[in-house]
Amino acid sequence: MEWQNEYPRELSRGARSCLMQRGLSWDDEYWGIKRNSWTCNTIEHLAAALKINPYVKTLNVSHNYIGVGDEPTAKHDFSDALAVNRSLKTLQLACCGIGPKTMNYLAKALKINSSLTKIDFTRNKIRDEGAQYLAASLKINSSLTDIDLTRCDIGAVGLCHLAEALKVNSALSKLCLEGNKVGAEGALHLAEALKVNSSLGLVNLKWCNIGNAGITHLAEALKVSTSIKWLNVCGNKIAIRGAYHLSEALKVNTSVMGLDLGRNKIDAKGLLHLSEALKVNSSIRRLGLEKCNIGDEDVHCLADAVRVNVTVTDLFLQDNDVCVESMWNLEKAHRRSTPQSRHSRHRRTGIRVRHPLLERARRDLSYRDYIFYCMLYGQHQMMPEDDLFVGVNHFMACLLTGMDIQIIPKQPLGRMDLNRNSQIYQLQKEMAEGGLSMFDLARADPSRMQALQQCMRLLDYKY
Repeated sequence: MEWQNEYPRELSRGARSCLMQRGLSWDDEYWGIKRNSWTCNTIEHLAAALKINPYVKTLNVSHNYIGVGDEPTAKHDFSDALAVNRSLKTLQLACCGIGPKTMNYLAKALKINSSLTKIDFTRNKIRDEGAQYLAASLKINSSLTDIDLTRCDIGAVGLCHLAEALKVNSALSKLCLEGNKVGAEGALHLAEALKVNSSLGLVNLKWCNIGNAGITHLAEALKVSTSIKWLNVCGNKIAIRGAYHLSEALKVNTSVMGLDLGRNKIDAKGLLHLSEALKVNSSIRRLGLEKCNIGDEDVHCLADAVRVNVTVTDLFLQDNDVCVESMWNLEKAHRRSTPQSRHSRHRRTGIRVRHPLLERARRDLSYRDYIFYCMLYGQHQMMPEDDLFVGVNHFMACLLTGMDIQIIPKQPLGRMDLNRNSQIYQLQKEMAEGGLSMFDLARADPSRMQALQQCMRLLDYKY
């Protein structure tokens, strides 16, 4: 039969039939086992195939139990296959019922395996004992770069073992501990390891209940560490005192590029501390402040910080009591590069505030209205490269001449016609080079302000 010729002869007939039934081709780079579809025999046949397969790079067996009925032979077969295989790069074991005993088998295989770079243990009951076995393998393994331990029921004791491994390991770059019982004590162990480790770049401690004490320990580590680039401490009951210690660390740290502080009680005082740090920090690109009890009046200190800061590009403010106008103004406050003329291909890259209301406002804007918004708020760095719409130029002419606005055409104007009115072009150039908005121009002349208001009514401009 044709399917029999697809697999090597040294593979048993039962293993061939197992792979065939699950649609797994021998030379595929991805093997995925259907949810809740395997038995002890399936593991045995799959393990036999993995021992000799040189092609598969990703194996996804999530939502399948390793060792149904707590069979030690099945676990042993699977771990033996991992120890021998030399092609596998990614192993997904989410929700596989892995406990400390199974982790012991897998950890022994990881000590030998030299090809795996990423492994996912999400939602397994590994606990502190299993973390101890995993830590022992990390002291020897030099290939793993990404480990996901989300919701694995690991506590401070398990973190202590992992931290000891991190002091020795020089390969791991991503560690996810989301939803574990880390606490302040576990954060202390991790912080001590981060002071020594030079490879770890991403640490996810979301929903780990580390509190103010835990973030204080991590802040001390950030003052020393030069490898951490992304830190997620979302939902950790961090308040004003924790924000203060973190801000002091950010004034010194030069490596952190992404920081997620969402769903913590930062409040106005905590935001003030962080804003002072942003005035000094030169590395942060992304700052998450979702649901941090921030209001309109609190954003002003953040606006003052982004006027000075030259690196922040993404600011997340979801689920805060901040209106769209304040977020527009926050984007406007960010001026980074030297002003450019309208004809220059280089556009200044400004900060982008991430918020559902703001994203919806951008999405609902027509192209003509979007151009109008860019000119209205002085956001010339967001101006598209192609020609402007007649409506904007018609409005510009009204500002110059005081004409009444009757009709705003919707057809685009060619480049030759666009440059025909030298007054309009000169005003556009003046606005771009000076970083001026239409509001800035209109405030100086009552007739211009009247024309501005009339144009906004015609456009039904609500932002």
